[in-house]
Formats: sequence, structure tokens, C-alpha cells
Amino acid sequence: MSDKPYSAKWLETYYKHVRRAMTCVEVDVPYGLRAGTGLRHVYHSAALPKAYEYFVHLPPSAGAWLAHGRSSLGFGYHAWVELSGGVVYDGMMQRFYGRADYRFLQQSTASYLYSKDAAHLIEQTLCQHNKSWLPLDWYRQLQLPEADPGHPLVVNGRLAFEYLSKGPYREFVLPFEGYSWSQDDSRPDEATGRP
Repeated sequence: MSDKPYSAKWLETYYKHVRRAMTCVEVDVPYGLRAGTGLRHVYHSAALPKAYEYFVHLPPSAGAWLAHGRSSLGFGYHAWVELSGGVVYDGMMQRFYGRADYRFLQQSTASYLYSKDAAHLIEQTLCQHNKSWLPLDWYRQLQLPEADPGHPLVVNGRLAFEYLSKGPYREFVLPFEGYSWSQDDSRPDEATGRP
């Protein structure tokens, strides 16, 4: 008897097949960027947590942004990390891919790009509010405007603070002066909207 569609076993098998099919577009990255990745595992229900976990440990020199948008991998919304140099890290697959190939094969388009400051603030606030449970739909939680997938909304620390402060999480946000913004002045490449 075969596994039921969308059961945990079915999803794990499906994503292992997808990962094997995508080996032709994997790229090699320096060891420092590979540290902390579990190359043997597929985390089929943890795209955002695994992408975030990897993202927060990257040095600023990686020029990384946490991307959230549409993808066939997530059966709708999915999260991944966009690194400088045209590289994508998919936390669910635990692999690195060339951005153009990844976007083509997975029909991925980023709707939101979060800076490290924004990601820290959102994670801290939402986990505090939800008693350590991190919701996967940040854009809904923050009540961000609907983004144009061709032109993702760049969410830096200040914008995340603004939306968190006026939404249902305002009581969990520190006063503005309580934060130090490290990446706030950096922007994705203006021509491509990418790091």
C-alpha cells in the first residue's frame, strides 16, 4: 500500500526525490558558508525555521537576505536564503543552488526579503508572543502589504519595527531606542532587487 498523499512519509519521500533531481544545479560554496548545514536531512515541514536558523549565523560579509515567497517546493509559500554571488541556500533541502537555476526549476519568486535585523526582531517578538512557537507566515503576522513577486518588499529592521509596533504585537516590542541596527543601511542590488 502506498503512502497517503501529503502524509509525513509521503512528503519526506517526495522531497528526497526532488533533492536528487536538483543535484545538477547544486553549487559549491566555501566551507565557512557550509558550516551548520545538515547535508543528509530533508526538513519537509520546516522551510522557514531551517532557513532562519542558517541565516542568523551568517557573517555580514555573506550579504545574505532571508527570502519568503512562492515556490513549488512549499506547495505555495516557501523560505530560503539568498547569498551574494548568485547563490541560494534552501534550508529544507539543506543544499546550495545557483539562484537562476533554483528560481527556474522551483518556480520560486521572492515576495519579501528580510534583513538580519528584521529577522531577529520578528523572531524575538513572535516567539515571545506565541510562547516560543514561531509562526511561518511572517508577512501575515506583520500585516505587510501584498508584495509584487517581481519586486520583493525589502523588510529591514526599521520597517519590521514599524509594522510590529502598530499591530497586535505592539506590547512585545521594545522601545525603538532599545535596538541597534547593524544591516539597516545595506540594500539589495537596485537593478535586480537581490543581494
